[in-house]
Amino acid sequence: HRPFDGGGGCVAAGNKHVL
Repeated sequence: HRPFDGGGGCVAAGNKHVL
């Protein structure tokens, strides 16, 4: 997982998906 993908990737903190 990437720290911040900006397109539905996972954030390191909590494995949350970003939009």
